[in-house]
Amino acid sequence: MHPARRKVAWVVGGIALSLATGGCALKDAPSRDEVWQQGLPGVAVPDAWQGNAAPDVVLEPWLGAFGDPRLDELVGDALEYNPDLHVAAARV
Repeated sequence: MHPARRKVAWVVGGIALSLATGGCALKDAPSRDEVWQQGLPGVAVPDAWQGNAAPDVVLEPWLGAFGDPRLDELVGDALEYNPDLHVAAARV
């Protein structure tokens, strides 16, 4: 194939690929309110279930709130003997 034709073929192929994948663009994710309205219409969350903690905040030690020593022991063992967690911590 002639070099000029090869270049044209690559350009045309690139344009075709761009047009084909451009149609696959994703919509923006729906907001929390949109999901709530579509998934649970007419459902009201009681005020007693509303928390006052900031979003994305985990209060430590949150497992202690369960008051279960066996659960505390299991979680402690998992944290101590899980090699994946040690590797992840070493990478940070």
